[in-house]
Amino acid sequence: MPRAELAGLIERRGRFDPPRFPAPVSPQGYHTLYRNDLMGFDPSHLSITVSAGAYEYGANENHVWVWPNTDHPLWRDPECGIQVLDAMVQTWEPEWAITYGSASEGEETKSRVRPWLAWTAKPLEPRPKPPYLRPYPYPFPLDDAGPAAEARPWRGGELRIWP
Repeated sequence: MPRAELAGLIERRGRFDPPRFPAPVSPQGYHTLYRNDLMGFDPSHLSITVSAGAYEYGANENHVWVWPNTDHPLWRDPECGIQVLDAMVQTWEPEWAITYGSASEGEETKSRVRPWLAWTAKPLEPRPKPPYLRPYPYPFPLDDAGPAAEARPWRGGELRIWP
């Protein structure tokens, strides 16, 4: 879907704070969720949340979350995962992207975040607090994840891969 078409869809179906476009959204931006209702039943289940337009201190940062079914076979093959990541980078043109899981409750780890693929267009620099709540976008900088098994140039930046 072209970006302008997606923006129009969000404007028509996901924005309920008058006045309508081109007036700005509220200081906390807008949040839109797209998903099927077969979570846990459909191995190709996918849920996408878009949070955009946030500019108020304490508001969620602009981000796109994608939750595929973790049992899907693509998650067993890093090269397939990279293809999905590539599609997202082409679509959203972000400065960074990451695929990760979370450690189970009660599991002893330094961090609950378990990265699989992480890409940055350029090295992340600390950001000022405020206006940001954290010096880096969550879940970076991934210091507690241990070193990546592989790091390679990708899309003008660096792609790191954990086993």
